[in-house]
Amino acid sequence: MTVSRGGADGELHRRRVALLVNFVPPYRVPVLRRLQAHLSALRILISTTMERDRHWQPDWDGLDVRLQASLSRTMKLTHPDGTVIHTELHLPYDTLIQLVRLRPDIVITGEMGLRTLMAWLYRRLVPRSRLVIWATLSDRTETKAGRLRTRLRRLLLWGADAVLTNGQSGRRYLQRLGCPAQRIHPIGQAVPVSLFRQPPFRPPETAHDLVFIGNLEAWKGLLPALDQLRGWAEQRPVAGIRLQIIGRGRQRSDVLEAMARLPANVTAHLADPIPYAAMPALYAKAGVLLLPSLYEEWGLVVNEAMAAGVVVLGSRHAQAVEELIEDGRTGFIFDPEVPGSLAAALDRLMAASPAELDVIRAAAQARIAAVTPDAMADHMAAVLAGISSGRAAMLQGGLP
Repeated sequence: MTVSRGGADGELHRRRVALLVNFVPPYRVPVLRRLQAHLSALRILISTTMERDRHWQPDWDGLDVRLQASLSRTMKLTHPDGTVIHTELHLPYDTLIQLVRLRPDIVITGEMGLRTLMAWLYRRLVPRSRLVIWATLSDRTETKAGRLRTRLRRLLLWGADAVLTNGQSGRRYLQRLGCPAQRIHPIGQAVPVSLFRQPPFRPPETAHDLVFIGNLEAWKGLLPALDQLRGWAEQRPVAGIRLQIIGRGRQRSDVLEAMARLPANVTAHLADPIPYAAMPALYAKAGVLLLPSLYEEWGLVVNEAMAAGVVVLGSRHAQAVEELIEDGRTGFIFDPEVPGSLAAALDRLMAASPAELDVIRAAAQARIAAVTPDAMADHMAAVLAGISSGRAAMLQGGLP
């Protein structure tokens, strides 16, 4: 989807937009640069330069980024399934003051907490302005939302002119909260595809080279996946399985213990996270991405792996898997909560011939080719142009 400079889209080129987010991750920078090109001005207000559990260096080159006055703390949440989640909570208390000073035509706000409430108040104070909520969530991640938070979200969604979300899982959750379908716009998540792209053909032995990339936290599902991998490998005469784990987190010692229990036909190695710029080289040597998440609002490693020609072995509870992977065609899907599901997916993976795996890799690259930062930004710009001209309901669509 592209945005021309005529009509409402030309009007968008004269709009000033404020974007309120926790921080700017490196994969989001090309999206925001492209979006900025559609606008008169884009001011990005952040709560922190980088969250503590992120292993990236801030890179805002070409973007107007300002640090807000915020209070931050780490919160411990318990999911209904018992999984403990540690998350950073940011309370940017100067949001309304910043918006009144800037006087943006459109405010895009991430999360649905204090900053969105302040943006909601600004929308009431300045009726000509427009409010867009960017709800990066899934129906599964939000099962932990309490009654008070749910009521606040209903109020905020009622006052929004449009809502951006990741995919159909996010759409389902928002509609359960009463958000009208015509206001919801799934825009996905994107990475620079060209940065990760590799030839889809791999040596046959790379089918045995598995890589896990992510935080070592309970919700990532790595510990139960290691237990299932152990049981699978003990019962099958498959030799030379290599597992590389890239991550850091509270479960590090537990992960090391689980790795030590793996049978002799599985070799596992744990390494710290690497810089974002070094990720393409890592994918170039990998054969299979293992993503066993119990819930995941998206899972950008799926985009990266598909672009790199790495076979995805992914949990159906990751929204990126739901949106991008067609089981047996662009990757393999399993349910980490169903006994034997990962083992069955591993059997299918190992039974596939090198030629069949190359077909899957090529199909994955073809699928992800259109899911780019430019496409994501252009979709966002079309939504902004729509609410500026009063035709937002005509912009229904989804991922490329």
